[in-house]
Amino acid sequence: MVLDNCVPDGDGLMTVGGVLTGPGSTMSSLLILNTIVNEALQILAKEGAELPVFQSQNVDGFNNDALYAKYGDRVKHF
Repeated sequence: MVLDNCVPDGDGLMTVGGVLTGPGSTMSSLLILNTIVNEALQILAKEGAELPVFQSQNVDGFNNDALYAKYGDRVKHF
């Protein structure tokens, strides 16, 4: 399967000082990936599955300790 991110050849969206820059693939690929993840979560939620989604630590009221306990061996800590 190939997912076309529709970025122009060379991956640059602008030229600065004669240099092609502004890689569009970063933004378009993030949008594509997050859309796929969210669609998968919707399917799992409809099936009644628990959704182990890591919540932002920038928002008060969330606690990710259960996820760290369950998946801690998969998370790299620097």
